Amino acid sequence: MSKQITITLPDMIEINSAKDAPARLRTVLTANWTPEFVLDLVEFGLGERLGNVWSVGKKNIEKMTQAHETMEKGEWQTRQRTGASAQKFDEGIKKLNAVALFNKLSPEQLSALAAMINADQK
Repeated sequence: MSKQITITLPDMIEINSAKDAPARLRTVLTANWTPEFVLDLVEFGLGERLGNVWSVGKKNIEKMTQAHETMEKGEWQTRQRTGASAQKFDEGIKKLNAVALFNKLSPEQLSALAAMINADQK
């Protein structure tokens, strides 16, 4: 069974994993992308994500099962921060000012944050 999803693509996408590449190669224009091309990207990304979990996780069935379930839920990852990692994360968050935080959030995250703020003010 198929499912139709309608999305609005930005004019360009920045490639965050290539920060040291020349500036002209760190963004990709989307004007000529077709639905088929976007589906190819989705399939490739999904394959890379699960393939990385399988190989980096040393073929751990539990890790692969968790990643598989996460993908089926429509979530990218469910990494939980514990112990020293959580403390380091919390310290990093405390150092962020409003501008730095704004620059780190996606448009979707900013919208969700704005909705939470508006709900609190009612």
